Amino acid sequence: MMNPRITPSLRSSGRPRRRRTATTIVAVVCSVSLVGACSTLPRNSEPRALRAFSSAPREPEQTIVPEQDADPGVLLRDFFQASANPSQNYQSARAFLSSDLAASWPKQQSIRVIEGMETSTEPGSTDSKHTLRIRANVIGEMDAEGSFVPLNERMETSVVFERDEDDQWRMTTLPGVVIIERTDLRNHYEPRTLYFPSKNGKNLVSDRRWVYRGQEDVRDTLLGMMLHGPSETILPAVRSDIPQNASLSVSTSGVLRFAGMSGLDREQRIAFAAQVVWTLAGANIGGPYTIEIDGTPVAEGLEEITTDDVAEYNPEVGSTTVTPLYAVSEDGALVTVSANTAEPVPGELGVAGAMKEADITADGHIALTRSSGDRSRLFLGKVTGGVEEALEATSITRPSFEQGTSAAWAVIDGSEVVRAVRSSSTGELVHTTVNTSALSAMWRTENTASTERAGNGTEAAPTTASASPSASSDPAEQSSAPITELRLSPSGARAAIIIDSRVYVGIVDKTEAGGRAIVNPMEVSPQLAGRVTAVDWSTDGSLLVGTSEAGSPLFRVEQDGSETAPIASATVSAPVTAVADSADRLYLTDSLAIRMMPDAPSGEEAYWREVPGLQGTRATPIVVH
Repeated sequence: MMNPRITPSLRSSGRPRRRRTATTIVAVVCSVSLVGACSTLPRNSEPRALRAFSSAPREPEQTIVPEQDADPGVLLRDFFQASANPSQNYQSARAFLSSDLAASWPKQQSIRVIEGMETSTEPGSTDSKHTLRIRANVIGEMDAEGSFVPLNERMETSVVFERDEDDQWRMTTLPGVVIIERTDLRNHYEPRTLYFPSKNGKNLVSDRRWVYRGQEDVRDTLLGMMLHGPSETILPAVRSDIPQNASLSVSTSGVLRFAGMSGLDREQRIAFAAQVVWTLAGANIGGPYTIEIDGTPVAEGLEEITTDDVAEYNPEVGSTTVTPLYAVSEDGALVTVSANTAEPVPGELGVAGAMKEADITADGHIALTRSSGDRSRLFLGKVTGGVEEALEATSITRPSFEQGTSAAWAVIDGSEVVRAVRSSSTGELVHTTVNTSALSAMWRTENTASTERAGNGTEAAPTTASASPSASSDPAEQSSAPITELRLSPSGARAAIIIDSRVYVGIVDKTEAGGRAIVNPMEVSPQLAGRVTAVDWSTDGSLLVGTSEAGSPLFRVEQDGSETAPIASATVSAPVTAVADSADRLYLTDSLAIRMMPDAPSGEEAYWREVPGLQGTRATPIVVH
């Protein structure tokens, strides 16, 4: 977690690296020529605004102090609330500890997030020493840089109180890690998005972080996080051109002066500037931005940079661009949906039986499946032209296009993930197997943990695993439960997967040789386990998740698993079998019909209406991306 006491590195930490700790964080270094014209952030200082921004002012954080003569139960409740304020090395929370314990706590920089906390007094407690037993559900953990990893495990621990020299209860024993409740996470921290270039450098990939709300402004924190590099979770899908010795100073006039980047070529300089611009713009820190790299503008003509200057890197383009809606009708024809009608597309794809499921890109490529008897086939081609068979299997999931290419992914026979594309050398359609050994390892670990914990009535904790694209991808070693859905994110960096009615997110790792692997998989919404029936990516990077639950058939799940929230669905009939999201509307197919609703409904708009032209049918929506 990027805490105020741990000022984010405004110097690059270097690459490669796998584990990052607070000890790697260094201070802002201003060059001698900038003394008096820039601000320096010592390692253990509070983040300070280097100049005023137009972002909304923040209200001062209320300090929670121990109540005089309060009993241990009250003090414990207030201590957890105070732990949500990381200012001055958790100064507010340390006031609840004995002087000896306060000098060494916390021992770890991660923060565990819990809910459903229960406490009880342990036998043997006296008027001078009181022990409370704590039980809670751990829903996630945040590292020192604000990255959230979802968990699903049970925590049991004890906290010991003893009276101090003033006859007040103070804690003398407690876990070394900071623990906060979910409500305090929401109230005291806010999610922000960093951006890093994809491996091919053509687009930006989001990296969600949590930042403490009590800071005067978050620019220093965000730029420090960015210079320190991507989180370990997303690292395999991105690149970082930031050199090890890169640093940042900020003049009193607000010029962002990066140094130590002389090795970057023009393309890399512009990509780096795009990172800075879109990260700050996403945090409502308005431009234009004056950025210098080693004493010169980013490029000729870019003395000041706005989002328009780096529009080709816009990571939010899908959230603002209205795209066509297609649908696969109940009888297997591809139709285009307008305001009031649904018309079959011209040609062979618009006739009944043309397809079962499909995906379509903005430039007209289509990947579709057809079924005949006990066999399924995957076809690739163009909406306005012909399609050609790529492969055949017993079962094939709905295909999903890879960002910026005509390659489509699908799962065959419930276990093997394949990538189909037309060979640039031969012109033939070919397919390769995507390495999913990390999914298999995760699944085996979860099943083993579930078996071991079944005897004591506790739940298994989802795990993360990684694998290189060169690792074994033998289908026989894949997960024992079938994969029923796979959807690639708009950036191409993530894959949402349904296994055994549970939803997972993995990272897409690409090698220079063209191999693909799904690594670092994690279950992002354990509370929906056993009920997930459909998934797809929303334009804001979150997930739309359809379920078989009658009371709440549709949810929005954040990409880091930090939040699962139901979406208004009073007129939806479970199960939801398909979901899709465009810039302005949500779509789903339930047990009765295909429906739509504004993406940000209010009042009478918060109502799922049947899609015009397809009323009374269970067509499947396809939003072009």
